[in-house]
Amino acid sequence: MKNRRWDRDRIRSAIQSQYRRGWDISYCAMARRNQALVSAANYHFGSYRQAVLMAGIDYDRMRRKPHWTPRNVVALIRRAHRNRQDLSWRAVISRGDELARAAMAAVHPQLFGRWNDALQAAGIDPERVARYHRWTRPRIIEELQRRFKARKCVNSGTIQAELPGMYGAAVRIFGSYEQALRSAGIDPDAVRQRRQWTRAAVIEALTRFQQEHGAVSHALMREKDSGLLRATFKFFGTLRNARLVLNRTQPAMLGLSDPGSNGRPRRRRKVRSDPLQPTLFDDLPEPALVSA
Repeated sequence: MKNRRWDRDRIRSAIQSQYRRGWDISYCAMARRNQALVSAANYHFGSYRQAVLMAGIDYDRMRRKPHWTPRNVVALIRRAHRNRQDLSWRAVISRGDELARAAMAAVHPQLFGRWNDALQAAGIDPERVARYHRWTRPRIIEELQRRFKARKCVNSGTIQAELPGMYGAAVRIFGSYEQALRSAGIDPDAVRQRRQWTRAAVIEALTRFQQEHGAVSHALMREKDSGLLRATFKFFGTLRNARLVLNRTQPAMLGLSDPGSNGRPRRRRKVRSDPLQPTLFDDLPEPALVSA
């Protein structure tokens, strides 16, 4: 078809002929196969899309990229929601499937403009599917009341472990976590779950910790039981001092790891002390002297 002279009838006939043969007549495919036809369609009809329409073919139905509408975007979102799929923005756009393409189309100004607006149009609360929540005063109060009515723990330790973002926001907004509980109508003393520590209780807890986790190290205690770690510092000053007392009172516990040893047992070193300087071990009973 070199040097062929195009007119409107010939353009329509060529498009219809290729369409009947089952060829891909999308813009990109046609441009690769017959750029002259595409150029002629733009010249005679104003656009390639208009030429296809004048050939009696639904351009939106046959083109390679689907034509997104609010209705089919909402339908895809609802189907994914029924299948319990993650609908957070980061998860959706990383899928690389039809839902990801629908999400990219949804944020176009001609559709919804924002992904959250598309979720709301599908009847889904964006806050329920978001990975990262924006904690506000009303939302913190609502979440505390919801957990309390459901008989879930709302004490400080539990919230720090399960909802650290909300805990930090509560302290920042209300001044303290206890004040956040009061604002939600919850008595802090009624939900507080604190252990009463003594020197003997700390030693007993350290013994159990060693048996359960195989070592008593700063990193391990901070991860597994920060309350015990704080109590250890309160009564013994350092973890090393507590370990020395533990070794003296529990002979079977020799070889406990030091902080920074990554939980590996290390050889117990001999401790030299100045007899004139008081230590944390002055209250321990001295061994009886045996005469020769």
